[in-house]
Parts: sequence; C-alpha cells; structure tokens
Amino acid sequence: MGEIRAMDSELLSLLRCPRTGGRLRLASVSELICINAEIRAIQDRGQEHQEANGDLEQSLICDSAKLCYPVRDGLPVLLPNEAFDLPKSLDTSMAKLEKSSRRTVILDELDQNRSIDQEEYKERVKEYQLELLTLQRALIESKHNVIVVVEGPDAAGKGGAIRRFVEKLDPRAYRVYSIVKPTQEEYRHHYLWRFWNKLPSYGEIAIFDRSWYGRVLIERVEGFATGAEWKRGYREINEFERLLVDDGTLIVKLYLHISKEEQLERFKRREADPLKHWKITEEDWRNRRKWDEHNEAAQDMFEQTSTPFAPWTVVEANFKWYARLKVLKTAIKAMQSLDLH
Repeated sequence: MGEIRAMDSELLSLLRCPRTGGRLRLASVSELICINAEIRAIQDRGQEHQEANGDLEQSLICDSAKLCYPVRDGLPVLLPNEAFDLPKSLDTSMAKLEKSSRRTVILDELDQNRSIDQEEYKERVKEYQLELLTLQRALIESKHNVIVVVEGPDAAGKGGAIRRFVEKLDPRAYRVYSIVKPTQEEYRHHYLWRFWNKLPSYGEIAIFDRSWYGRVLIERVEGFATGAEWKRGYREINEFERLLVDDGTLIVKLYLHISKEEQLERFKRREADPLKHWKITEEDWRNRRKWDEHNEAAQDMFEQTSTPFAPWTVVEANFKWYARLKVLKTAIKAMQSLDLH
C-alpha cells in the first residue's frame, strides 16, 4: 500500500477512467475495508469475478462510477476490461459505514449555556479579527479563495456574526451577499445559476447570509421545491462544492442555532424596539410555527452535505458573544489549513 500512497498526487489527479472519464482517487480506509470484505465473500461463494490483481489494499476507485482498478508497479491499470464494478451490496455497506461515522446533530439538544464574559470577549474578538486580517492579506496573494456560508433560524444572530467577521477586513477583497427569494429571471434557471456570478475571484472572500442550501431548507419546508427536487439537491450541492474545492476554494459552512425560547424573546424585543421593528415580519412568525420541520430539514442537511472537503460547523448561538467568537475561530482554523503564510 505504501508504493501507491506515495504516488504524486498531481499525477493521480490527471488519471481518468477510460469508461466514464471520471477522475480517479485513492480508496479511503473505510472503502478498502469494504472492498476486501466484499471480494472475500464473492471468492468464498466461488463466483466468477474479474481479477483484482493482487493486494486489494492497492485498489483505486473512480469517483464518478464506483469502479475498482488493480495496481501494477505502483500505478493503476486503466484498461476498461481490467476494471470491475463494485457490487451493489458493497455500495450499500460503504454508505452505511460512512453514515455511521458522521456525528448526528440534534439541534434542540445542543448545549446552549456556553457563554463568555464581556472583558474576555472584547480581548479575544480583537485578537481573532487581527488574525483574520493577516490571513486575508496572505489570501490576496494566493490562488485560493474563500466562501463562508452562514445559515440558521431567524434571529439566530447571523447578521451580527457577519459584521464582526468583516469589521476589520480589507473591504476591497470581500463581498457579503444577503440571499432573498429568486427574481423572475433567476426562476427561469437552475437554482444554482444565480450563485455562479457571486463566487469570489482568487484571493477574495465571499460571505453568504443564506445560500444555495435554501433548496434543502426553506424550499423543502415551504413546498417551493418538489420532493424529487430537494432530494436531488443534496447530490447537486455536494458536486457543486467539490468542483469549487478542487479549484482551490475553501468553503466554511456555519449553522447558527438558538433555542425556540430564545428566538421568542428576540422576536418580542424586535417588535418592541422602533429601531429593530423592521427585522420582524409575518414570515418570521410563520417559519417559527414550523420549527420542528425546519430543524428536521437542517439535521438532514448536515447528514447529507457535511463532507470531508466542506464540513458543517454548528454554532450554539443563545449567547451572541460566544457565537461570534466561535464563528471567527472556525474561519481562522479553516484558513490556516491553506498554509497561506
């Protein structure tokens, strides 16, 4: 296994499946376990199967078509007749293993008692904002860009967290998009179409206050998308994000959540404050009446779209200071992984 693992990653990324044209990648540990188990079972049953050619721990899998290739001399054999389709039972067992490895998020069971005192908040927010600015300056000189997706229920503090995020950044190199319902022109295209021209250039940051995840959240709950459309949306979004990540984009996905009781208190304060009354609408109250449905949609979203290349971070947001710091810290940690310095 060491020989193939040492293969140049750039060389591997150039290899394509001759049957599908899909890019090849090394099998993950969980996939290798399942491959070995499945092939052993087939051999035990004495069934015919195309040769895996030696150590199955050196097999590769084609991303787009679940094909397994033998390895000779440290390189995959790319002849179509040397590939064998992964059996359906293997596909199922891999899906179960992947699902079991994900941490299940139950939103209403989050620990919402996490807080921080004002003095520590003021000190740390300055520290984090300076670190974020430093990373932004390095990002500008790179071939990377950053997308920050912020989702969550109404009054969860998304706007406040975004303001602290961008407060000290160079305004020439970031954009904030507040996503509302599509225009008539946008309705005439695929739902991802309206986001393409908002994607950041290399060296820039784009923050989305709500995003393409509306397809599997509000559109699902309110019936704006059919069952087939929003269920297909998980795959479409994962493929969309994978395409961006492969091109150098860092995607930071944040879901700010508050308790139902805290939301009610914030709604009441907004209604009583003439300067914030504009923030509360009948739509907010309607969404609140479907609290459980929105939570279920979000929890399904985490399970289906929290990927290794674009994971979700859930932020406990009953205490705004704590939530803002967690948003900043999560983004900093993600950007540090780009090794920009």
